[in-house]
Amino acid sequence: MEVSGILMLSYGFTNQPGFAGHKRLGNVFALFVPLPLLVNFYYIFYKMGLLSWAFPFPVFDFTPVAASISLMLFIIPTLAFRFFDISPISLGRLYNIVPQGLVFLDTKLRLYGGNQTFYSMLHLDKKTTALSQLQLNSKHFDQETAKQFLDFVINSNLNESEINLTNGRNIKMMKHKRKNRHILLCLNDITKINQNRMLLSKQNKELAQKANLLKDMADTTKALAIARTKSQMAQNVHDILGHSLTVMIGTAELAVNDPVAEAVQKVDQIEELLICSLNDLRNALTGNGLNLGETSLIKAIGYLKNENVHLDLQIHGITYELTREQTKAIYRLCQEAVTNAMKHGKAKTIYLILRFQPQQVKIFALDNGIGYRSIKKNYGISGIETRIQNLSGTIDFSSDGESGFTIRATLPKQNRD
Repeated sequence: MEVSGILMLSYGFTNQPGFAGHKRLGNVFALFVPLPLLVNFYYIFYKMGLLSWAFPFPVFDFTPVAASISLMLFIIPTLAFRFFDISPISLGRLYNIVPQGLVFLDTKLRLYGGNQTFYSMLHLDKKTTALSQLQLNSKHFDQETAKQFLDFVINSNLNESEINLTNGRNIKMMKHKRKNRHILLCLNDITKINQNRMLLSKQNKELAQKANLLKDMADTTKALAIARTKSQMAQNVHDILGHSLTVMIGTAELAVNDPVAEAVQKVDQIEELLICSLNDLRNALTGNGLNLGETSLIKAIGYLKNENVHLDLQIHGITYELTREQTKAIYRLCQEAVTNAMKHGKAKTIYLILRFQPQQVKIFALDNGIGYRSIKKNYGISGIETRIQNLSGTIDFSSDGESGFTIRATLPKQNRD
């Protein structure tokens, strides 16, 4: 066992990294490792009479001396080449576990010094020593991939390239030429990186599509808002001017046949109505909407009274404050009802009834004008219908076809802002 150990130590001694390129020197030092063993055998054979004493000094067992000389000669390269330094062992282990595959190629394109990652990445065994064996020894290389790999190493002036293995892995290759004209190859598995890039690119495209969709929606919303604003302004202009002109025309017709004093009074009424209408129109065009000031809804409706038609306003229930939009909608409904009663119905009397209930308010407008067999919703009727429905209310129009026109509307009670 001891003899075997000494022989293995002598053989392994020449394989130390420090003797790389100095093989003969390593062999010389290796001879001194078994020196004590050889001396000991010589002395034993002499004692057995098998060998004669060949040394010029007296006979004695000089095995310890030979061992000391061997030890000193063993220590010299050990210290010179740092055989007891564990750094190469640690670095070797780190070299094998780094995530990049590393391998060297000599001037004859033979592989050496490859780490474990290199062989496992390409599914090679360590017996592979030449580039030409890649396709034969790896099931992850097809003919095209092997050709691309060889072209990169041998012919390409590029320092980086990529190949796709048959198992779907993407490998990034980098090469570095050393001073001794050997080549260091570094292989990095970038499959996950490429997958993440593709996923990021896909998500960027989706984000761009959604951004375009949001832009289109914003443009559409803007166009709808503009159209809605224009429609509201047009509706307000119609309600204000339609009612005012109808009343003023009717009042002017009455003034023609009245005495001068009464005619002047009616002209003053027309002037007052015109001023109020212009103020109302100005508020509508500037976005302020209906401005009732300190006047309540009931008083505002009372201002719709004129000499062309008798207006009978009735309030049922306990009144309560409505929201700004509800107040505007009810006022415009009553205004349109009075206008239509004079202009289209030729009515003499119109009844406006507000019925305040705990959870809702009901509005009725009834006139005694001519009836309608079929109701055609003109701009004004459509406008008040839209206003009521936008406030979650209901509205309907009816006529018996012979006399009178009726509007019924309901608005739910809402808390004021």
